[in-house]
Amino acid sequence: MAPDVITLPKTFCNRCSAWQVLDVWRTADAVCFDVDSTVCVDEGIDELAEFCGAGKAVAEWTARAMSGSVPFEQALAARLSLFNPSLSQVKEFLEKRPPRASCESCDYVASVVTPVPIPCFWCASFLKIIP
Repeated sequence: MAPDVITLPKTFCNRCSAWQVLDVWRTADAVCFDVDSTVCVDEGIDELAEFCGAGKAVAEWTARAMSGSVPFEQALAARLSLFNPSLSQVKEFLEKRPPRASCESCDYVASVVTPVPIPCFWCASFLKIIP
């Protein structure tokens, strides 16, 4: 049987107290965290694009996607089409420039997730970038 999934609206933190949020987390079977520019200090696709020589053009698309002016799927397709990374490029990128977690997010995840058995990390760009 699949676990129940609770999707919290973006305004959840604005409507609930910190105690209510922590209560939801403590009773959850799993907690998911966004990775790009949240758990990690960098936007993964921008870093990979820079490594592959298309950093500026991809970063411009990322800015559009983050502002909400372009749907995520369209922005991802556009960014990938600018440099078409191969699996070998992704592997080389990860060897030379591994993801950098932000100290604040690591401390936060460790302090809040401790009672939760399964912390999950979500990377919208590339699953291969998450070790």
